[in-house]
Amino acid sequence: MRRLKNKRPSTLLILLSSIVLCLGIVLAGIFYVSAENLKNDASIINEAGTVRGSIQRFSKLVVYEDVQNTREIQKNVDRIILKLENRGLLNQSNDYERNFVTSVVYLGEQWNELKTIIHNSSYPLDDETLSKLIVSSERCWHAANLVVYKTQAVTEEKVRQMFELFYLILIINAVSILIIILLIILSVRNRLEHDSTHDALTSLPNRRAFDVLMKSEAARNRRYKMPVSLILFDVDYFKKVNDMYGHRTGDRVLIELAQVVGQAVRKVDAVFRVGGEEFAIICADTNLPGALRVAEKVRCIIEENHFDEIDNLTVSMGVAELDQTMTVEQLYQHADTALYTAKKAGRNRSEVYSETESA
Repeated sequence: MRRLKNKRPSTLLILLSSIVLCLGIVLAGIFYVSAENLKNDASIINEAGTVRGSIQRFSKLVVYEDVQNTREIQKNVDRIILKLENRGLLNQSNDYERNFVTSVVYLGEQWNELKTIIHNSSYPLDDETLSKLIVSSERCWHAANLVVYKTQAVTEEKVRQMFELFYLILIINAVSILIIILLIILSVRNRLEHDSTHDALTSLPNRRAFDVLMKSEAARNRRYKMPVSLILFDVDYFKKVNDMYGHRTGDRVLIELAQVVGQAVRKVDAVFRVGGEEFAIICADTNLPGALRVAEKVRCIIEENHFDEIDNLTVSMGVAELDQTMTVEQLYQHADTALYTAKKAGRNRSEVYSETESA
């Protein structure tokens, strides 16, 4: 059966909304992790700076033979370098991280060399030992400075990757939100179009949709000489149903009737509710005898159907075929005349339009 399609993109809408929500959560997680990493990197830069300053002070105290104060500095530098080495073992995912590890290893080697010189020295320091101490101290200071630069490079790379991922997620979110907005607009538009062309009670296409399709079939009839017929029918004694059972029961009967007719007609047929208890069936590519067979089939199925609240129901049907010389309005009038004839003849029957009876 032909029906006007009402597309509902609700599934896609829910999916895109879920994607946007998930990406938002991922983005928040990325910023949190990145902030923690940057905080850790800032701490490493500070500690590497502390090592750099401690080396200068350590060397100066050695020169002045202040051994007591050098011990505390040595412990602190040993602790920081060990921490940097452990951090480097855990993170070697790219060239920036590997360069950082290399710089920390180099710092450790230079620091051990400086401690070895001091450990093997005797006081007062001779000129040769003092010269070695100064050279080793400079190397150690530059090694600490290199760690600072490498840590800054790692941090800058993390920031760059974070912003690349941020922009990517932002673009995906923007595209998803745009699609969501378009889907909402499309859904609202389709809903409005559906409501304007369908009956609110039975969900069948209404009189407006009937006029559009009937004009289209009439144009096809004129151009391609394809037959088209119209069936009009209404419920016999429907007023009694409303009076005896109430209008709500009458509405439920019409809903069930629409479902029964929808299952009874062919795929090429289109069913409409054109009035209170009046319905229409447009039979495309069907001549008058074929439309009469459709009408009788539908009428018999309705008569045999057991309706939930009123047991049984009958309908009267009028059938007419479109002639190329007539208008859509005339076809409707002919089918209506045949319907009136069926009612006069006793109801629960199908009649075709006859010029003689019309006269």
